[in-house]
Amino acid sequence: MDNELAIGFRERLTKAFEASDFQSHRSLSHAAGWSESRINRIITGQFDNSKDGPGFFGLVKICQVLHVTTDYLAGVEKWSKSNPTTTLNAVNFLDSIAADHSPPTIKSLMHAYVRSGHRLEAFSSFMDYCDVYGLPTSEDRRVTVHSVGKKSLSALRMGENNHVILQDAYDQASPEFQEQIFSSHLRAYQAGITVEPDSIDQVMENRPVHVKIDYIRVAMRLKDASGQEYIVIFCELIPQ
Repeated sequence: MDNELAIGFRERLTKAFEASDFQSHRSLSHAAGWSESRINRIITGQFDNSKDGPGFFGLVKICQVLHVTTDYLAGVEKWSKSNPTTTLNAVNFLDSIAADHSPPTIKSLMHAYVRSGHRLEAFSSFMDYCDVYGLPTSEDRRVTVHSVGKKSLSALRMGENNHVILQDAYDQASPEFQEQIFSSHLRAYQAGITVEPDSIDQVMENRPVHVKIDYIRVAMRLKDASGQEYIVIFCELIPQ
């Protein structure tokens, strides 16, 4: 197998595995009907010099259980689910978000922030509506996604709560947009909490609807029980 193709294939397979519910390479291998070690052998590059790769029918099964297409693993598409929904136009997309997005209020979030001592555990009832990021680092000025709430504005834009897709979207966005998001996280890191209006006009690869969304961003610096700190983001949609 061509080395460049093999490396790209392994990287995309790894991303799809990390975004899935599978806990091990062994469990994914079993789901595809392969031997226990095959996924691990693919991801560690042991198939890179194979003339025919890991086998077509096994890859089809892998795509089915990981909910991606064969074109995605081959590098033809950046990301696509195996059963994608119909692309929405801008008006229907915003209507669908408004109908599904029944979040907590900004007031309730700020109340929890003040009363909790900035502890992440106090926000357990809100986390379905929030995205969690690593702390901003000045070295690379890169946003790092940890998790996506299943009812957060990001998840509703993507059609799923997948941190890998959101990370890809940030990494492929314009330098200006990346700096805009990084700077907002840095302000929250320095201040502890920020509430700012913003807008987004970035196309998601897995849900290619082009629509500008205006929202209010609440960004909070919170720590978990072990003392690990995160930037937690909640976005409230501004109706059109």
